[in-house]
Amino acid sequence: MEFEEGLKPESFPGEPGEIPDGRAYFGKEREIAEEYSKHGPYEDHIVETRIPTEEYSRHFQQYEQPHSSTPPGTELAIPRDYIDMLNGYLRLRH
Repeated sequence: MEFEEGLKPESFPGEPGEIPDGRAYFGKEREIAEEYSKHGPYEDHIVETRIPTEEYSRHFQQYEQPHSSTPPGTELAIPRDYIDMLNGYLRLRH
């Protein structure tokens, strides 16, 4: 359903500093996304979101952080206020 309809901002409650923290977490590398898909209420696939480089740099790059577990890489902690924007980009199901 996430693939067809996109993410819903209300699915990410909370505020920064709380748990949950009001952010959607994504793996920048495919390996991290695959690891996320094995845990919790995720679907049996991963969704790749294609964001033009300039728009990524302007809106999303600031939310990059080192992935704190394995595999190593980068995760993004996107605030729920950006979910509607994120839903506007091309999504590919893998």
